[in-house]
Amino acid sequence: MDVTVQINTDEIVKTLGRMIGKITYMGGVELPKELSDWQTDDVHRRKPATKRSRWRGGSTKVQTLFRPHSRYETEKSTLYQRRLLRRLRRVGTTKRFKQISDYIQLKRSSRPILRDSLVKELEDRMVTAMFETISWT
Repeated sequence: MDVTVQINTDEIVKTLGRMIGKITYMGGVELPKELSDWQTDDVHRRKPATKRSRWRGGSTKVQTLFRPHSRYETEKSTLYQRRLLRRLRRVGTTKRFKQISDYIQLKRSSRPILRDSLVKELEDRMVTAMFETISWT
């Protein structure tokens, strides 16, 4: 008794190709969109800072930037310290500093940047977006 099994590989290749396309779409379009929506809706930022890596071969790296202080504060502080350093250089008292970074003090905070509830909301959004976008059909 002979058993013959025939597998249509064209259908499997098409299904896998569609799946790879959906994963690429998820990383390139849906993830940045969800991160931006999360920042505007849940974190209440007017201008979300979402960065996507350069699109090369289906890159799916997306990141968001959170500063411990406002951008205005950090820029003003840095500008002030640079002006102060220029003044000190004119006087000639900066010879004891080896690098500018030894002198400029960045603003730091010991508090966590995001609350745990915001991270949980982001996780829920990403899982929901993944289930809506990626499927085997």
